[in-house]
Amino acid sequence: MLVQLLLEKHSSGEPVPRAALQKTVGRKYREHFPEIFRCAAERLELVFGLELREVDARSQSYALVSKLGLAAAATSTRELPKTGLLMTLLGVIFMKGNRAAEEDIWEFLHMLGVYEGRWHLIFGEPRKLLTQDLVRQGYLEYRQVPASDPPRHEFLWGPRARAETSKMQVLQVLAKINDTVPSCFPELYAEALLDQEERAGPRASARGASATATARAASAMGASAAATTATVRGASAAAASAWGASAAATTATARWALASARGASAAAAAATATAWPPALEAALGFLRLQGGARGGGGSSSGLQRGGRSTL
Repeated sequence: MLVQLLLEKHSSGEPVPRAALQKTVGRKYREHFPEIFRCAAERLELVFGLELREVDARSQSYALVSKLGLAAAATSTRELPKTGLLMTLLGVIFMKGNRAAEEDIWEFLHMLGVYEGRWHLIFGEPRKLLTQDLVRQGYLEYRQVPASDPPRHEFLWGPRARAETSKMQVLQVLAKINDTVPSCFPELYAEALLDQEERAGPRASARGASATATARAASAMGASAAATTATVRGASAAAASAWGASAAATTATARWALASARGASAAAAAATATAWPPALEAALGFLRLQGGARGGGGSSSGLQRGGRSTL
């Protein structure tokens, strides 16, 4: 009931006073309000990517704000945001080696009570959302697997997803779903670190080019300025060398962890398999309820990669 109320107020752009939330819970469950409030906030974050924040301390009013780096929360203020689902889909693609077969994506969606050809209250027509809307917006890439017979399709991250979020951000969402930290997924964490370093590379190069141009301009100002410039260049070179050594060490460590994780035995990977966390199980239940799923919701064991549950 709290989730429904908060979503309605979010659609209309109105903050919600704490008193209104407590009234919704009623006297019977008033003593349990803090726990109910916490669970509602958790579901809103997992399903919709929305964070419940206090916007007015005096009246204790709350509002929902987008917590994720993606801008595709909604096409209008009255449309329910889909960033929570999108971030999780990006996570599945990441876990499947940065490309996920269409059947794997649908297997995952079935666990959420989302079925092809069946209208969903929150996500609308699922196939259109995945293969048209999110593709047109640039968040997903949907393409035929080369030389597949019969033809098969797969999903990849789209250019806008790569620009607006990162593997580390997606991994943080998946870690939160599992009530853990990103480093608990060593293979994915190592790959996310490498992604971070690659993203930082162009910025570092741009700073280096700017420093070089400044130094050249200074060298034209005379002998004294040239001497100063030489000193600055020496310091810059030393700093650049130290940064390069640090970056190389980070790269080597990340690559070693990635290689080690990929070389782990299936038995060791299977030993780390865990049950669905209570928070995600509750969120899945909420999605099934909202979507009106009927029967055959699929196994809750999760998509498998190397013998380990992906979620």
